Amino acid sequence: MSDDTEKLLLDGVKRGFLIGVSVLVVLGGLGFFAARALVTKTHDMVRAGWTLTPVLVAKTDLNKGAELTAETLEPRAIPSVLVTANSLQPSDAAKVAGQRIKHALYAGAPIRWSDVRSTPLKTVLFATRDIVDGARLTAADVEERSIAADIPNASWVVDKRDVIGRVTVAPFLRGDPILTTHFAP
Repeated sequence: MSDDTEKLLLDGVKRGFLIGVSVLVVLGGLGFFAARALVTKTHDMVRAGWTLTPVLVAKTDLNKGAELTAETLEPRAIPSVLVTANSLQPSDAAKVAGQRIKHALYAGAPIRWSDVRSTPLKTVLFATRDIVDGARLTAADVEERSIAADIPNASWVVDKRDVIGRVTVAPFLRGDPILTTHFAP
């Protein structure tokens, strides 16, 4: 082989090598930017899921039937992906104050509307024992119980002072609600 042919061959190999390296650099750069864009998008999606939103949580462990008060509730920021329309917002604290929860909650548990009894409660009087017709009611004969406010009607007694010392005109069984219709007018 002549020197010119060798030189041309070497120049061709060098050119081919440079073109190959250039193509690899360009493709590698494109691949890098595509991978970076994908990672950035994924990172942003994950990060967006951890945007914090304030909700109401149980300040301490709460037993079933516990009353919600300022002492049992506290606002806490949790990841937005965990917040639903059912979550109580800090602005809902006044709406649920005095209501009771349906089941036990642990401290730090977000409180949902479905955890709160749907109807407010009303305190009414019930007989603690069987009471015969003509008996004079004593404080020991009645007890206060909280029930759903939509159950009692106007004849249910809510204040002990209205019936203690009065004589019944109809009998009560233990556990019966105390009704104004069981007393003489």
